[in-house]
Amino acid sequence: MKRIRELWLKSLVRPLMEQLRQGSSPEALTKSVAWGFGLALCPLLGVTTLLCGWVGATLKLNHVVMQSVNYLAYPVQIALLIPFVKLGDWLYDVEYVNYSLDVILKVFEESPRNFFEVYGRVFFRACSAWILIAPILAIILAFIVKKPIRRLSERISS
Repeated sequence: MKRIRELWLKSLVRPLMEQLRQGSSPEALTKSVAWGFGLALCPLLGVTTLLCGWVGATLKLNHVVMQSVNYLAYPVQIALLIPFVKLGDWLYDVEYVNYSLDVILKVFEESPRNFFEVYGRVFFRACSAWILIAPILAIILAFIVKKPIRRLSERISS
């Protein structure tokens, strides 16, 4: 439990405090946390850093905070992979796709092209589910972190 607290402090609280000391507003940091979290859940592994960078630059959000949240949310991203895949299959009313590792490897060995066609569609559907769900989760997180970030700002100001 102590390690988790230290990781939390080092990876998110301290960067937030530093950004507040440098003049970032609590509202801007709240947006950065929410966007960073929503983007971090993308089911395409390895693209969240680029997504956070692109969206952060486009919307003029705080990159340090977004990337901190992105890295902290990695376990959540992994945990939500299968639910996003299943939700995507349900949204598109797709017949059963076998996701066992043995089957996936066999399909790849038989035909890499077929593998990318079949499982490329799977990830397209998972991304569709993510696009529907991530904004809701990001909005909920924004409401949750808004007051603590304000309190942190007030504590730094005084």
